[in-house]
Amino acid sequence: MPAYSLPPLSPPSIPYSRAGSPSLQQDSSDAVVTGVELMISGLNRLSIQSAHSHFGAFVSQYNNANPNHPLPPLQVHVGDLRNPVDYVFVALRPDVSSEPRPDVLEQVRRIIDGQNGIRACWRTGSGADRTRRVMFAMDSEQHARALQPRLEKWLKDQDIISQLTFISKPAGGAPRVTFDILDPHHVTRILEKPPVFDRRTYYATQSRFVPPVYGLEVAVAGCSEFQGIEGRINAYIRRRYGLDAIAFSRMVLDGEVYTVLFKDWPTTSRFLSDPFEFMSDSSIPRFIMISQPILLYLLNSAGVPANPAFLQCSVPTATADSRNLQAQIDILRQQGVETVHTFSEVLTQQRSAIEQMRSNNMHVMSSVSSLANSVSLSSQLTSSEITLGQLQDRRERLEDSLLLAPNPELRHKIETRLTDLHDEIHDQRHRVDDVRQSLQALTMNAHSSLQLPAPPTDAPPHPSASTITHPRPEPDPDDEARYHARQRTADHTPEQVDMETELISLACLSPPSAEPLNKPLPFCPSERLMQVSGGSCMRESRERRGFLLLLCIHPASRPLSSSSPHPSPRSPFSFFAPSSFLLLLFLLSLFLPTVHATHTFTTYAINANGLANVSKMAAITNAISVRQPHAWVINETKSSQPQASRLHTPSYRTFEEPGIPAKDQRHGKWGVIVGVKRSIHVQRVPTPNELRGRAVILDIVIPTSTGCGFPYRLIGLYAPWDPGEDEQQLTLFWSTITNVCREARFSWCILGDCNASLSVTETSSATPSLSPSRLHYTAFLHNTHALDFWLLRGDADVRSMYTFRNHFGQSIIDRVAHSQQGLLAGTIAIDDIFIPATDHRAIFADITLAPPVTLPASVVFPELSTSHSYPPRFYYPRRHEKHRFESFAASVDALTEAEHLAQFPVSDDVSFQFRYDALTRILHAAATDSFELPHISPPPHPLRTPSIGLIVTELRRINRLIFAERHQTVPLLSLRAPWVNSYIQAFLDSRSPHSFLTFLIHTRRALNKLRYREEHTERQRRATRTATTQMNSVLLGGSCKRLYRSSHDFTDPPLAIASDDLPDAYITAPEDIKAHTCAYFSSLFSRQQRPPMDKPWLNTPSVLEI
Repeated sequence: MPAYSLPPLSPPSIPYSRAGSPSLQQDSSDAVVTGVELMISGLNRLSIQSAHSHFGAFVSQYNNANPNHPLPPLQVHVGDLRNPVDYVFVALRPDVSSEPRPDVLEQVRRIIDGQNGIRACWRTGSGADRTRRVMFAMDSEQHARALQPRLEKWLKDQDIISQLTFISKPAGGAPRVTFDILDPHHVTRILEKPPVFDRRTYYATQSRFVPPVYGLEVAVAGCSEFQGIEGRINAYIRRRYGLDAIAFSRMVLDGEVYTVLFKDWPTTSRFLSDPFEFMSDSSIPRFIMISQPILLYLLNSAGVPANPAFLQCSVPTATADSRNLQAQIDILRQQGVETVHTFSEVLTQQRSAIEQMRSNNMHVMSSVSSLANSVSLSSQLTSSEITLGQLQDRRERLEDSLLLAPNPELRHKIETRLTDLHDEIHDQRHRVDDVRQSLQALTMNAHSSLQLPAPPTDAPPHPSASTITHPRPEPDPDDEARYHARQRTADHTPEQVDMETELISLACLSPPSAEPLNKPLPFCPSERLMQVSGGSCMRESRERRGFLLLLCIHPASRPLSSSSPHPSPRSPFSFFAPSSFLLLLFLLSLFLPTVHATHTFTTYAINANGLANVSKMAAITNAISVRQPHAWVINETKSSQPQASRLHTPSYRTFEEPGIPAKDQRHGKWGVIVGVKRSIHVQRVPTPNELRGRAVILDIVIPTSTGCGFPYRLIGLYAPWDPGEDEQQLTLFWSTITNVCREARFSWCILGDCNASLSVTETSSATPSLSPSRLHYTAFLHNTHALDFWLLRGDADVRSMYTFRNHFGQSIIDRVAHSQQGLLAGTIAIDDIFIPATDHRAIFADITLAPPVTLPASVVFPELSTSHSYPPRFYYPRRHEKHRFESFAASVDALTEAEHLAQFPVSDDVSFQFRYDALTRILHAAATDSFELPHISPPPHPLRTPSIGLIVTELRRINRLIFAERHQTVPLLSLRAPWVNSYIQAFLDSRSPHSFLTFLIHTRRALNKLRYREEHTERQRRATRTATTQMNSVLLGGSCKRLYRSSHDFTDPPLAIASDDLPDAYITAPEDIKAHTCAYFSSLFSRQQRPPMDKPWLNTPSVLEI
């Protein structure tokens, strides 16, 4: 056979429009040459070397048949070194040409392609053939291993042959099952018609790549943001490298990647090596980045990343100097291993010290925060009392002036001013009472956590601890017997606030007593800290020296006039400590034992005004999933049937009090639903008949950092409000709620629609009056010594914080009330998530709970739910699947015979356990092969229809236009997006007197309304279809279980258990619960050895004779 002679270089045989001029022949840079290879497929794949041998035989046969035009010398590489595949990679031998010659390989490709079923194409990227590789994403590695045989069987049933299959898990991704398909046409079938198992579709995917049309094709990624970029890059190349430099260019992957093919390798090399200054054009925004030019082979090898910045961060090939430097670094790396280990140990010790310091700092910050709150409240109390004293002084001066008034006209003006002043004094007294109650609650928690060590009996008294010579006077009972009461609707102005009618004193109310705060708490005895068998509930704390941070609060002094009988009020928490002493205490606090920061108990409540609207239910469910409160309340469901199962809140346990039937018997009224996180132990309290349909009462165990919990009562309610109802029903409701709160073992909280407003700023009524609901709610607060969060907030304004709104006005009636005991701090606010089809707005409150004084710990809620997932049960076969029973029986017989169980008879406990384990394993294996398991629920599909998709697209465009209009970049946006001109033309045609920005905002508002209507229609259609499908399934003989989902909920193991020794103690630590439960059952089923008994009949002559 004659030697092969290399033909002259020919340009790519791809048609292009322009006639050529002489190509540039300048010296090229040292650009990397890679990917000039062909992939030959369709070969024999009996073994790893079969494809190589098959292709070699084909080349020999062709050269013998064409001795004058043989194939060039080729270098053949096996496609896979571990598995037999039907393809090989072919390139020119290096000794044939020092320059890359894709033109020669293109001639080889055209000769081989189609010969005897052999396919020839340019190699896509490094590694295996990715053009015929499909992947199926799985939920877990166990799921992938279980589904791999089913996928192989499905491919076999579809007559699809795969060369290779394996399971892989990429870094940061989900496990997947990968198949290398033999026929490329079958890949399209799999992508278009994916397999379905257990009513779940498993979609196949492929790695991103661009099939090359010629060797040495160059790509530029990240072009999707540009329109017409192909022409601009072509103009840039022709301007810099010659008019005839380009042989072929195209846009692929929906305009994301630009590829270009040059006529010769020198031009390609220069384009890859030169700085890509295409972005220097001033008309292209700087914040939009595209990648540097890169060989398409290398881009495919990287998987065509969607972010072009990934390509910018790749490390270039090292130069000779850098390689030498790398060799020296490799030598030093081995010597530095021991040093690295030493530094790792030092860093570990430092990290532990830093964590300890951080814990100490958290303790200090918690103490400083409590003191700062105490300082702020003390200052507010001092200021409020000073203001109250000034108002009282002014009232006395006006009363003196009234006695000396010369004429009736002046006397009338003074009386009017006295009336207004009386209202101001009344409001100021309420502010003083609120601040005093908040300060008292804060002081209780601070006193329990910061304790002063007991001084020696023979030590002299400290000056700061001496007895106060001027004790604070007792509060006037009349000050405690006045409460605000206002109507719930209509508007008011600041001028009308000054003209409020005289508030009515409630003679039936008595001032709050301090007795509940002085007597021992009913939760745990205070004589000792208790030990619980199986785990320490209240651990014996080490005796440590505590301290009390003392702070000096001096009210602003003012001169006392001779006519003023009221001295300046003194703060009840005024004491003195030098700054050096405070600094010393701060340093000492770093070495105190660590305490955990107290977690807040978050709540959410809304009056739904019925749950028949599917859009409303979706919005409420979304709000709960976003807020993630520990407890939520939905009242006024307006249904006599349970509605909680319609809410998709799997991480909550729901408790419902259905409404009662209305008079027309077609629908219900009232109704309350309460949800509590599954990670919190909760038990429902029976609802009294007086609260039927209006309240849900729950007892919660709040966990602490010591592994012990304390009880907490949560009440979700919907208070009566009906002008036509009997007032006796309102009285009965609030008196029952009062008794339920008093029965709480420690602290409690009510949450929901109380249908009452307490302050003039909480209602927009122009004619405020004392409604019965307001009077009863005020009496409830007084009788239970409770704190209302809206009053504690102090700045509640109905104009911005209303919870109820109708055509007549707005008011604040959705409230949170909490007992003084067990409360450290509390906040309340309006939720900004829109809930449609209701006249109420949702509220959320953060409650900082204080454990009992006998429990020196802080509240710590578990972050994750402790509920466990149990293995699923097999489906009972349907009527047309009765053959599964026969298959199950045959499988059990075969497995039993294979185990040879008949050869091992049951004679003792060991043989019985062996037989039991073997049968369990056999039955489970046979059931797995014969029956079906429940499928994994697919993720919810997004709410999308063609019309909704169009609306969303237009909304995104309008948002971009609004952003561009506000930043004055609309002309630039119109050059890139042709759709901008349609909005500008619509604005000009409307002849609107407003600006273009106002026109866009109005259009967006109209589109949002249209989107809501379309989404509501789609949700209604899906709900109707689901209900119809369930009913048809039941009518056709299916199970009714899906119609009663709430009745099939499984109860998880308890998260808190009571101690046997002390019934008021609760164990919340998981390890303590486990140990206590084991100890309980061990003692319950323990066996005691019987004492030996005399058997005199054994010594009788007859027995002895036998």
